[in-house]
Amino acid sequence: GSKRFDTLVIPSTVTSFGKEVFDGSKIKVLVVPGNIQTITKNAFYACEIETIILKEGITKIEEFGLSGNYVTSLTLPSTITDLEYCALDCSKLKTIVCLATEPPTANFTNYSTNIDTVYVPANSVSKYKASSDWEDKVILPIEYCNVTLATADNTFGTVSGEGSLIKGASTEITATPADGYRFVKWSDENTDN
Repeated sequence: GSKRFDTLVIPSTVTSFGKEVFDGSKIKVLVVPGNIQTITKNAFYACEIETIILKEGITKIEEFGLSGNYVTSLTLPSTITDLEYCALDCSKLKTIVCLATEPPTANFTNYSTNIDTVYVPANSVSKYKASSDWEDKVILPIEYCNVTLATADNTFGTVSGEGSLIKGASTEITATPADGYRFVKWSDENTDN
């Protein structure tokens, strides 16, 4: 519980980790690669995580795997099939974007959840609404928005991660400075930044 990370990116060379491995650590941003198929019991319990990025390949989140964190929205990869009891018990979690075309099994019973809206692929809305695991949630089709990234001058470096992205979902964008330069800030062309 004494580990602190601003950003924890699990290396793609890691294929599994034990239960409670980061339990109680302080992590702001967590990125879990898809070669870790299962997020184990209590792996990231009460870590105060604000942003979680789960990559394609993850199929299961065990009991309390991501519970007790500060995320307000979460995107589940299309490969997710199983959410065990209290897997996502986060008091601030209001919205889930689930990319799975088949509704994952999800045990939301006997714990309080503030999850009220779940966005799913448009062709899967009726499946989620018919699923007893998801029937008490508002199920809506995923919305997309186009994001364009640019640098002030390409000689300073490059940016990547643009495209048609899921509205409201966390995603990775990257700024790579050229030799002799450093990244200073992002701007959304809003002068109130």
